Amino acid sequence: MKRFLKWSFGILIFLVIILIGTTLALPYLIDPNEYKDDIIAQAKPYMQGRDLKIPGDIKLSIFPWLGAEVGEVVIGNAEGFILKPFMTIKHSKIHIRFLSLFSDQPEIGSLEFKDIVVNLQQDTEGRNNWSDLTESETAMINQPGFIKVANGAGMPTKAGDKNEFNIPNLKISALHFYNVKIELDDKKSRDVLTLSKLNIDAGPIDNLNPIPVKGKFNFHSKKQEVAAAAAFASALTITSKLDDFNFKKFILNINISGKAVNNKVIKTSLKIPELHIQTNEEKITAKPLTLKIDDMHGEGRFTLKRFNKPIIRLGLDMKKLDLDKLLPKTRSVKNKSAQQTDKTQPGSEEYIPTVDDILTGKDKVEAIDKSARLFAPLAVFGGTDMQGTIKINQLLMNKLELNKVKISLIARSGLVSALPSAELYSGTYSGDIQINTKQKPASLTSRHKFHNVQIGPIMLDLYGKQTLTGRLNFQGQFYSRGDTQKAITENLSGDGQFSVREAKLKTLDVKQLILKDNYEKLEFAKEKTEDKQVTVFKTMRGTLRIKEGVVYNKDFSAISRRVHLKGQGYTSLVDETVKYTVTTIPKKSFGFNFGGKRYDLKNKNIRTHFTGPWSRIEIDNELEEVLKAEFKQSKLYKEKRAKEEEVKDFLKEEMDKLKKKFKDKP
Repeated sequence: MKRFLKWSFGILIFLVIILIGTTLALPYLIDPNEYKDDIIAQAKPYMQGRDLKIPGDIKLSIFPWLGAEVGEVVIGNAEGFILKPFMTIKHSKIHIRFLSLFSDQPEIGSLEFKDIVVNLQQDTEGRNNWSDLTESETAMINQPGFIKVANGAGMPTKAGDKNEFNIPNLKISALHFYNVKIELDDKKSRDVLTLSKLNIDAGPIDNLNPIPVKGKFNFHSKKQEVAAAAAFASALTITSKLDDFNFKKFILNINISGKAVNNKVIKTSLKIPELHIQTNEEKITAKPLTLKIDDMHGEGRFTLKRFNKPIIRLGLDMKKLDLDKLLPKTRSVKNKSAQQTDKTQPGSEEYIPTVDDILTGKDKVEAIDKSARLFAPLAVFGGTDMQGTIKINQLLMNKLELNKVKISLIARSGLVSALPSAELYSGTYSGDIQINTKQKPASLTSRHKFHNVQIGPIMLDLYGKQTLTGRLNFQGQFYSRGDTQKAITENLSGDGQFSVREAKLKTLDVKQLILKDNYEKLEFAKEKTEDKQVTVFKTMRGTLRIKEGVVYNKDFSAISRRVHLKGQGYTSLVDETVKYTVTTIPKKSFGFNFGGKRYDLKNKNIRTHFTGPWSRIEIDNELEEVLKAEFKQSKLYKEKRAKEEEVKDFLKEEMDKLKKKFKDKP
């Protein structure tokens, strides 16, 4: 990072040298454009072997300030990345106070850079077009009074000495960057990250005194369905060797929008009293820091050591986090071939939202492709040693409330683990999630445990009524492999077991469950009370077995004094279908009159089948078959069968008589 910063500053200083040099040479130059080849030759050491072109004009001015302007400057791309230039600077301008030219500290009135475009690229193998800039240090041009190269003893460098870089001793009234665009086309993660409309105003710059800095920019991620408009401000102090950057009162305000946040505008603010970046010691420190997301506040700390294979320590404490405000409720993959979008409109790859687009909600981002690599972002932890703790006093997620949430994060050598725990509706939850990105494809292992969680309040928060109450206990372990959401689902396997203590099903009227459509025709349907609709189960338990994305249950059991329930079947997470059968066995007298007949279904097995896709499950039971079997055992049925036999015998006798009569007739 230190070398990259030096290279970047070298590019800027090179432009300053061109501007100052052309201004100083006013009396001697007729047309500075004739000296472009000499300027390019002098700048080559900064280019790390890349091509440099100056197709734009170089213009000079005298009044009221000495000034120079440089038109378009193009820096070539790295080898193997030739489709776009690495960097393009459309316009640069400088004004210098004349009398300061006779001192050791030239005073620049203003320094401007406009319409800068930086194209960063990474291929599917992880090779990029910027790493060569940090592979070796290039000795900076030793311009008297501006850039000094010295060894550790302060003497001029000798062969074999390690070069030491110092920024020029300049005084600049204002430094401006206008309309900067940085685009990262990452083929490896299948994402395009764009930082656009970046404007930075800095100054005055007076040697090493604190520099007021402010700016704003837009950010857009095609894959993550998120866009942002941001503004920042700080007071920056730097050292002459560019090895220490100290940001005082750093403030970053961001408006986040897109499908990733429900197409809302989420206002986020980050405040850091002191952000310290030490390139020589390879260390970044931000503590304490204050984070505000919408109306939610948090405090934390962040430390990074060693830029290559970094060691990261972080912590965040939040009083409240409402994910229902931030995360999308549903996602769907659209047919890209059917979309015909204008490049200047939301949905096209070239579209970059403006601040106004984000604030007005015009920005629309394309839905995530479920075939995209799910764990690609975790690849950045391959060479990282990270440890952190996130604490949330109140977490709202999918209408549910969790308290005293704690997530311990560890990432080391491509293995990312999370240990979540929380208080959940008078009970507890704990988990252990392991993601191994070193394996190809990545593997996911997780264990989850719920202890004495009250189901009633969960039902109330989710559906508005406590249909089922009791204390849930569950534990299970699951495993899967894959880099996409589809692959993770198809390869999911595992097992678990659950039980509900003190279970009460408040809306289960056994007769209504069994009789279904015929229930309202019965007289006792009008006499039901709230108490009659509560079924208390002594036990409710079962096990789960998951194989290749299909969840099997063969032993569901719920026992009460009034009814026993048994269940078996499966549901597929892959094609989202279900095939499940619940057997209802009334244990008390279940007699009733219907259609002039008397029935009693006590101890009869009545099966109800649930089949079809999740969106339209069909429910059917075998009551008709049970009633037919019950009717065959009834006295009425036996009397009917006896009379039918009598009628058959009578008809047979009459037929025999008729046959005999016709036979005896001459």
